[in-house]
Amino acid sequence: MPRVAINITGGSSNYKSRALSNQVTRNLVPILIKDDPSVKSKYFLESFAGQKSFATQSGAARGTFVFNNVLYHVLDSILYSVSASGVYTSIGSVAGPTRCKFCVVGEKLFIATGPSAYIYDGTTLSEVSDTDYGDAYTCTSLNSRVIVDGGDNSSQFSVSDVGDPSSWNALNVGTVESDPDLLIAVESFGQRVFMFGQKTVEPWWNPAGSTDNPPFDRIEGGIIQKGLGARYSLAKNDNGMYFLSDEGRVVFFNGSVVTDISTTALNYQISTYSTIDDAYGFCMTLKGINYYVLTFPTANKTWVFPEGSQWFEWSCGVGGGKSNAFSYIRVYDKDLIEDVNTGKLYELDFETYTDAGNEIIKQRDTAPLTSEAIADGGGRELILRRLELYMETRVGDLSGEGHDPQIMLQISFDGGRTFGNEFRALIGNNNQDFIKVYWYNLGRGEEVVFRFKVSDPIFVCFHSAMLDVEFGI
Repeated sequence: MPRVAINITGGSSNYKSRALSNQVTRNLVPILIKDDPSVKSKYFLESFAGQKSFATQSGAARGTFVFNNVLYHVLDSILYSVSASGVYTSIGSVAGPTRCKFCVVGEKLFIATGPSAYIYDGTTLSEVSDTDYGDAYTCTSLNSRVIVDGGDNSSQFSVSDVGDPSSWNALNVGTVESDPDLLIAVESFGQRVFMFGQKTVEPWWNPAGSTDNPPFDRIEGGIIQKGLGARYSLAKNDNGMYFLSDEGRVVFFNGSVVTDISTTALNYQISTYSTIDDAYGFCMTLKGINYYVLTFPTANKTWVFPEGSQWFEWSCGVGGGKSNAFSYIRVYDKDLIEDVNTGKLYELDFETYTDAGNEIIKQRDTAPLTSEAIADGGGRELILRRLELYMETRVGDLSGEGHDPQIMLQISFDGGRTFGNEFRALIGNNNQDFIKVYWYNLGRGEEVVFRFKVSDPIFVCFHSAMLDVEFGI
């Protein structure tokens, strides 16, 4: 009887043809250890961070920002400061309801909201009243100036006076014109400002001592033939910028080279969504790993890309829908997300195994296994005699909800189209002896997909699996 090693790791990979791959990785991070050859498993899946309450103030979520080491949060039409203990202090009104974008010039925080803009100097919140200022949805700063887009149906951007984001000159307006295009968003990176249009990205720079109007010049030959498919999908970290392109692909841009980071399978999934221009994204760093998070609210799906690894799904609740994370901020030595439904702030924590007390479903659907993949078994039915799963065991608590954790197995014999009954196995608590996770006599079929699910509030880590199999006719 052949004993076959099964790769149960990897990211989500769903094609239209399920026979190619119908893999699901939900609330589990695919991790590859490259720098330690002595580890037992180089590839594994580990449970993603849970959430614990940080603050209880609620309202319409509009964005968070750190200014002078203090957290600021716009809820409904109010700008608040938030202390390290989660106490909210109202500062003033910020017209809504659009998402707020933030940038800093000197000791002033600039807030763009679409119809209006505001400046906070640490004491006073004031609305930009200069009649030369337009209606901007995005903002960025470079060399003590604020740069903003031109609002709806505009190809122009505007630049503030040096050091004063309240002062705007009608002459300090530029146009993205290397290719007829509408400007969607602006972002600075590496001493350049990038103008993200519907079809192109134009880089501009600020020559030292420039007296031009505007004081920025387009970098000739630097145009990128990629458009921005969703204004708020644009996000950056220290390495570069991520965004959803006008072609429905996710790309990474380091300021000079654009790289497609979405897989063929993810591109297909995005192509099935009825709406993508409402997508929003952000970058975050957790446990030393950089992540790009992209949510499609209409499609009710959140995809996460850990740099150097594979895409996985981040969901809340038991239905596999999108994550509740609307924005992310690192402050007070905490990783905080803003809840899209309530505006409340939650702390991401890898030692927390619920979403603020709500169940997290950790799920992995493997790639299809056929007899062709097994030596001497080509074209025949698989008879599954014994499956042993190598995972972290004895992780349950001695009491409470997670004291007797179990893992659920379902099997599909038609490439992932349908799944059979659940088979359960004990994972064990931390007071038990060595535990093996295995199942016997699981049935027979030609295209086998294994689905593993854990709903208990425990740490989950999948390494690999071994299958004892016979061949039928």
